[in-house]
Amino acid sequence: MPWEGLLSAWHLSDLPAQWQARPLREQILWRRGLHDPTVQRRFFEGRLADLESPHLLPDVEKAVALLGQVIRHKELVFIAGDYDVDGISSAALLGRFLERWDVPYHIRLPTREEGYGLSPAIIEEAIAQRPGLFISVDCGTKNVAEIAQLRAAGIPVLVCDHHTVGDDKRMWPPADVFVNPHRPDASGAYRELSAAGVVFKVLQAYLLGEGGGDLTLLEDLVDIVGVATLADVVPLSGENRLLSRLALEKLQAEPILGYRVLLESLYLRARRLESRDVVFRIVPRLNAVGRLHRPDPALELLLAKDAAQAQRIVQQLDSYNRERQTLQERAVKDAIEMLRRKYGDHPVRWPAALVVANANWHKGIIGLVAAKLTERYERPSAVWTRRPENGVWVASARSVEGVPLHEVLENWCQPYLLKGGGHAMAAGFSAVEEHLRPCSRAFIEGVSHYLKEKPPKRSALDAVVMPAQVREEALDELTRAFEPVGPANPAPRYLLQGVRVTSLDGEKLTIYAADGISNEAFEGRIAFSSYKWTEGWPEVVKRVQGVVVTPFRPWENSAVQLKVRDVIIAPPPGGQ
Repeated sequence: MPWEGLLSAWHLSDLPAQWQARPLREQILWRRGLHDPTVQRRFFEGRLADLESPHLLPDVEKAVALLGQVIRHKELVFIAGDYDVDGISSAALLGRFLERWDVPYHIRLPTREEGYGLSPAIIEEAIAQRPGLFISVDCGTKNVAEIAQLRAAGIPVLVCDHHTVGDDKRMWPPADVFVNPHRPDASGAYRELSAAGVVFKVLQAYLLGEGGGDLTLLEDLVDIVGVATLADVVPLSGENRLLSRLALEKLQAEPILGYRVLLESLYLRARRLESRDVVFRIVPRLNAVGRLHRPDPALELLLAKDAAQAQRIVQQLDSYNRERQTLQERAVKDAIEMLRRKYGDHPVRWPAALVVANANWHKGIIGLVAAKLTERYERPSAVWTRRPENGVWVASARSVEGVPLHEVLENWCQPYLLKGGGHAMAAGFSAVEEHLRPCSRAFIEGVSHYLKEKPPKRSALDAVVMPAQVREEALDELTRAFEPVGPANPAPRYLLQGVRVTSLDGEKLTIYAADGISNEAFEGRIAFSSYKWTEGWPEVVKRVQGVVVTPFRPWENSAVQLKVRDVIIAPPPGGQ
């Protein structure tokens, strides 16, 4: 039967008859598709040796040959990355790999003002340096003209990317080597890799061949690729799951110097690391400097060999992150006030998509503001700001499941755009001032079209439990075993029944057993920010019949606490 929550309808899949008498843990693993012992071992205990063959990726043999040539001749390698954590990490992986072989290299990361991809300035710099090899990481798939320019200058080009590839080969980059798991001919390859994951696979291929099969260097760098994987919000299945899990282990035990200093500054070395520590504490600091300035200090941290230098960089990153938080919080507050002035105080009456614009917001934080609006109001959002140097308006948008933003841009907004691109859940675009309002209206119209066809949200439970079972079944240990959690591998979610709930502030709950006999009680922490709760919790909490929770221990020997994912509520009196 489904249970109606504040945020979603919840259901529990049926078990085969032979599994219904099994222990709860085994039932949970079956529902996750983890009943086969071999699959279980790889999921919970897999090592680098369990990675798939890198040769399933197209052009990997050619990539190994190009790397082998520059390594033998010690030729300069020019590496072009991106300004986000995945692009920075991809470049750092290559840099640290080339250092191992004493190969000279130069890394060039774009600023947000230059924009994503291979800018004219990057191409000019590369041609001027005459490298023996140009490698683009986390970009290059769409840079057909720029790569043709490099080839015309006699520079060999290797593209390592993970962005979508079309079927028409004429639109592929004319690189000497094009490694991308989304190529139509990448049959058998795991397609969901981050860009750093693609680079890692290329290095795996080199070490298995030219390196004599010794993967020690990859073991030393797995925290870099794992953090990038978590940062880029790719599905945590298959190889992504393996790499990010090994990264959590290494961050806890023996991280690279830069991460060790960063973790120490955040007082995270002594606690049990979770994926959320990476996503909400490490990644924002690596990203903040690129959002507000240049991304190079984040790269320097990943390449650092000197502790004093790493400490200086960490202080710099922390300073930029505090500035980013201030700008973001102010912009979110302003955006909500704009929406209330325009549409009133009841978000349920607001339009299907939220669009706000302010010429003074920093371009580096508008994507974060859009994400906050989407999370709070459960609908797609677009946030505009104006470039002071040319007056062009630029927007960043975030979506919900079932509303593909790239199709909204293509089918509704295209006539008004200067540039635009993205994928289902995130997009960026630009327009001149006179097209700002018609483009915003088209965005709302396009989103409305998809929302009409979108079925109600339905989420899966792992089990239904009573309060005593939380400790008896050690459900917090299973939560730990599923780390890292994220897309395609959510944290275990249990419907906790037989409880009563109280709260003083709407952020922390006290969850009691309601049987009048047991003295079981848990501290619960609200793990969502929907307006349906934040703006009405005093009344909602009176109607709670159950809570959807993830049990965890914040410290090794601390009491079990509950992350509250949703609340199951009774219908209002009289069915109103």
